[in-house]
Amino acid sequence: MPAPEQASLVEEGQPQTRQEAAPTGPGMEPETTATTILASVKEQRYKLDVECRLELFFEKSVSAAQMTNDDKE
Repeated sequence: MPAPEQASLVEEGQPQTRQEAAPTGPGMEPETTATTILASVKEQRYKLDVECRLELFFEKSVSAAQMTNDDKE
């Protein structure tokens, strides 16, 4: 019997769907590809989180400065 990666999509007359990701390069395993994609998504999410926190920090700083200036007038 062939390995699961080499099995045909039709066995015993019943169509089967493959749930594994297609390799993106020569010799790349689906698990490697999925791991690489997951790592990339986590990195992008982290960068977006940092960017959002910085933007919020600067907005708070501007608001605090405006409130301080309003109190002086």
